[in-house]
Amino acid sequence: MGILDRLFGAKQAQPEGRVFAAVGDGGTIFDLRDPRLAELLRGGATAHSGATVTTESAMRVAAVYACVRIIAGAVSSMPVKLYRQDGRERREATEHPLWPLITRRPNDWQTSKRWRHLMQSQMLWHGNGYSLIARGVRRKPLALYPLEASRMEVTQRDDLSLRYVFQRRNGAKVEFDSADILHLRGMTFDGVIGLNPISYAREAIGLSIQGERHGASMHKNGMQIGSVIEVPNALSDQAYKRLQEGMEKYRGAENAHKNLILEEGGKFSTTMSNVDAQWLES
Repeated sequence: MGILDRLFGAKQAQPEGRVFAAVGDGGTIFDLRDPRLAELLRGGATAHSGATVTTESAMRVAAVYACVRIIAGAVSSMPVKLYRQDGRERREATEHPLWPLITRRPNDWQTSKRWRHLMQSQMLWHGNGYSLIARGVRRKPLALYPLEASRMEVTQRDDLSLRYVFQRRNGAKVEFDSADILHLRGMTFDGVIGLNPISYAREAIGLSIQGERHGASMHKNGMQIGSVIEVPNALSDQAYKRLQEGMEKYRGAENAHKNLILEEGGKFSTTMSNVDAQWLES
């Protein structure tokens, strides 16, 4: 069985003694021992603010979305070249089999720019980006297929070599050697696994999510009253209409700071101070 057959082959029989759960109509199948299933049932990682912070929910925060878009866009827009070192001289290795993959088209459906954009985005979301190196005769690289970082498990063997185990959508797991995986790491403690930026910034992202929800809820459900006029007794319909028509003369910036005359013992007060209004700055 070839390396692509192992990854994209027909649905394999589920191992005996293991129970699987299907999520959605024809969607992802999880082994009940898979830690990602527990995370799915919890709805993701919960911050102390009460917000559920996942990659998807974090991307709904404008600052996170902008950071990923700008960094991944900048990296994918940079020119990329492959060089060969000949003694003290360095020349562009256009004859190398990797040259068309990293500079033009790494696979059947992506350009070099879109592939690099995805790899960088995966690293910003998960701390790691992975691509399968599909090889042909004499292990010549033929294509680079991006793999979903959340489905990859990386461990280090006793001989310090790396073991990559990728879980397919049907629940089956496929093992690869490090020579068959292009691994893009972010900041790391051990040099093996990159740190997950979303996880380490969970509290800040969760606070931002809850702040946006608070603001949206206030605008949707809160009473936005600009000012209040109190009178000791009930007004007649004629007095109420006269007061309402008089107030219209003071609306707008061009009528600011004009003198207001109140009748019937009315008292004027505002409902939001300048300090309270600073919430908008958040």
